[in-house]
Amino acid sequence: MRWIAALALALLAACASLVVPKSITLDEPELQRLVERRFPQERRFLEVLDVKVETPRMGVLGERHKVSTLLEVQVRERLSGRQWHARMALESAMRYEPADQSLRLRDVRVNEFKVDDGRAGTSAQAERVSALLAEKMLEDLIIYRVPAEKLEQLRRLGVAPGTVSITSRGVEIMLAAAAN
Repeated sequence: MRWIAALALALLAACASLVVPKSITLDEPELQRLVERRFPQERRFLEVLDVKVETPRMGVLGERHKVSTLLEVQVRERLSGRQWHARMALESAMRYEPADQSLRLRDVRVNEFKVDDGRAGTSAQAERVSALLAEKMLEDLIIYRVPAEKLEQLRRLGVAPGTVSITSRGVEIMLAAAAN
């Protein structure tokens, strides 16, 4: 009888190791580390503006199913050499891209864009244009790639990453049955 109980316990332990997770969760500290690796971002727009975005601070807005990001922006006009700095607050959703196993920003919206150019009366139009450029620059930005070894482990369990959900726990990449 003892050997039957031992065998049952061994089988239970083996089954427990095959428990299939429901999601991959990236909490706020992990998101912060991941986003810091992707910055600074530098782009040139219309061969006129050089834009550098840096110093990200990321948070989770679980009740709104979004992430928030605060950034520092430096802009330089190439023709005049004029420079200015700005602070930007944005929020976005996220999506998983199966083609390259990446987690990307989606539906980026700038909520606040404050320019500090050392002069009074910065144009509201300039702030709006800058906010639109920032949204374009950050849309589809890759934040995370699921490591190959993790994908292989999930494949062996018969699941694959799918939809993304943002909750108070963080960003969750939901796992679903893998297509054969």
